[in-house]
Amino acid sequence: MKPRILFSFQTGFICFASPLVLYFSYYSFILGYKKKLIRMNNKLAGLLGIIFIIGIVFSFFFSTYVRIDLTSCGYYTCYKSSIFAPNEYVISKEMCK
Repeated sequence: MKPRILFSFQTGFICFASPLVLYFSYYSFILGYKKKLIRMNNKLAGLLGIIFIIGIVFSFFFSTYVRIDLTSCGYYTCYKSSIFAPNEYVISKEMCK
């Protein structure tokens, strides 16, 4: 394994959130282009919402698994300057910036 590993919860979260964001972006674009109210496909929006919620739960458990697995392999977690910064795992504490 590499001496420095970067992992981010947001990466997995964005993968599951992007279909819902794209759908609502498309709907907003069409709504603005035609300048009249268009019926939204509630089944599709509901399905994408469920995928989004499952993605949040999956990303949370997967990031917890990665943290536990890497710390059990002897990696150390470096201090994060921001909540949005990726987690940095290193093999020795001296490698933290």
